[in-house]
Amino acid sequence: MSTKERADAARNRRRILTAARLLVERHGADAVTMDDVATAAGVGKGTLFRRFGDKAGLARALLAESERNLYLRVTAGEAPLGPGRPPPNAWSRSSTPTWPSSPRTWT
Repeated sequence: MSTKERADAARNRRRILTAARLLVERHGADAVTMDDVATAAGVGKGTLFRRFGDKAGLARALLAESERNLYLRVTAGEAPLGPGRPPPNAWSRSSTPTWPSSPRTWT
C-alpha cells in the first residue's frame, strides 16, 4: 500500500494550512474557529477534523510547517540564513515565523 498523499488531499492540506495561518495572523488564535478555517479554505468541516483532529492538531501542523520552512531556509537558503551566511547575529536579523505570544492561545 502506498503512503503517498493523494493530489486532492495534498491540495486540501495546503489550502487549510494557508487559510489557518492567514486567519491567525489577522485575528489571533483565540478568535479563529475550526468553522472559520474550513470556510476560508473552501473545505468541509469533516475534511478539516479528519485531517487534523482538533484545533490543537491544526496548530501542531502549522508549527511543523513553519519549522520545516525555517529548516529549509537555514540549510539551503540564501544569506542571512543559508550557507555562506554571516556569523551568529544573522539570526537576529532574519525573519522568523510569527506566532501568538502564549501557547495557551491554541488550547
